[in-house]
Amino acid sequence: MTSMPATIVISHYDQIPCIVRDLSDGGAKIGLSRRYVLAERFWIVIRHANVTRRASLMWRRGEFAGIAFDHPFE
Repeated sequence: MTSMPATIVISHYDQIPCIVRDLSDGGAKIGLSRRYVLAERFWIVIRHANVTRRASLMWRRGEFAGIAFDHPFE
């Protein structure tokens, strides 16, 4: 299981901290506070993995969410 800090970027002024719990070529499982509402599409920045990807929300259950990257890793 992965545990890397990341940031969901909605706009320059709207950013949400999260933790990447599972990372694959096509997406990730992230953990974030229930108080945050996620848009259907957003950017995610995972600095420890040198990754910035456009992503879509696939599912949300409590403090966890599944996201799919627009473009998988190469």
